[in-house]
Amino acid sequence: MVRRCSAFWAVLFYLGNALACCGIFAADAPQAVVARSAETERARHFDFSAADEALLEQVERGCFNYLWKEAGTRSGLVKDRRLREACSVGGVGFQLSALPIAVERGWITKAEGEARAVSVLRTLAGRADNREFGVLLHFVELETAAPLPGRESESHSTIDHALFLAGALTAGE
Repeated sequence: MVRRCSAFWAVLFYLGNALACCGIFAADAPQAVVARSAETERARHFDFSAADEALLEQVERGCFNYLWKEAGTRSGLVKDRRLREACSVGGVGFQLSALPIAVERGWITKAEGEARAVSVLRTLAGRADNREFGVLLHFVELETAAPLPGRESESHSTIDHALFLAGALTAGE
């Protein structure tokens, strides 16, 4: 059984297509030939056993369950850590990337995925004080996406913002 594309590769794929559509780089540009070792080729075509598939399915479902269940009740924003009422914008990117995968696998309905994505995006977009120069804060409050009290809300992260945007693009497809 061929493994499905991981969320990471899905994000890169959609981001690459989005950049190509915007003319950032040409999709029909000549591709470099990549020399792969025999070991790499074997790994690319590896078939998992039924037991391996079952374990991977269990781990993948568990990861999704965290991103689905450990979220703000009104906002849908995912918690940074289970015992903390804060949200990492980078984590939201992974959360958004997981939604279409969960729909594809039948873990949630398309309507549920769309509703969560809309809730998350509206919560983040609904405030002007959670970003600076268009870059979102690294951490925001779980239910309102407001800046956290104290020094935690002083940092803006271009990396977390990029992860968020990649997730938003993936969920938007």
